[in-house]
Amino acid sequence: MLKDKRLTAILYEVPKCKVLADVGCDHGLTCLMALKSGVAEKVIATDISRMSLNKAENLLKESGYGDQADFRCGNGLSVLDDTDADVIVISGMGGREIVDILAKKSVSATLVLSPQSEIYEVRKWLVEHSYKLLTDRIIESAKKFYAIIKAEKGVDSYTEHEYKYGRDNLKEKSVDFLKWIDFELNRAERIIKTSDSESTREKFFEYVEELTNLKTNV
Repeated sequence: MLKDKRLTAILYEVPKCKVLADVGCDHGLTCLMALKSGVAEKVIATDISRMSLNKAENLLKESGYGDQADFRCGNGLSVLDDTDADVIVISGMGGREIVDILAKKSVSATLVLSPQSEIYEVRKWLVEHSYKLLTDRIIESAKKFYAIIKAEKGVDSYTEHEYKYGRDNLKEKSVDFLKWIDFELNRAERIIKTSDSESTREKFFEYVEELTNLKTNV
């Protein structure tokens, strides 16, 4: 059983597939668990860092899954052909970096993304580039908050509010999302107390009001 809630949430969104590609695989744990759980028959581990890729290769080989893995050193999607993978996972990066990777090469695979920041930009780019968001939610893991987005080619429509907060979060108002609201309220209130800028304080007063409304309208 996985103890890492974020990794569990990512793998939950991966449909059973022949090949999963983990772009920016780092230590290779996502690839290992995809094979171990039977979600994927094979994996392609990619990373721009040869050192990280070596760590992933060692982990998978030592765990007995080396024959089911392909290791490719390169930037983003440059080392993948469109038919190489059924599912592409990109996690542990900023949202703008993920958008930059996706913008450089068109793919038809299902995407499972977990941006660490700039989530608004990821949602907006996906919708504007003919992706349908099947999952869009926030989870808490080890007292940190992560977005989990699953998307596939298709037509979708988002409101500005959904771009900002995530469609599933607004619909479900999950425990993790409510915790995230509390986290953001505390952050915003600290900024209001410490900022010397009137415009910044006004901006965050509006943000606090918006978050409070979200929380109370459960």
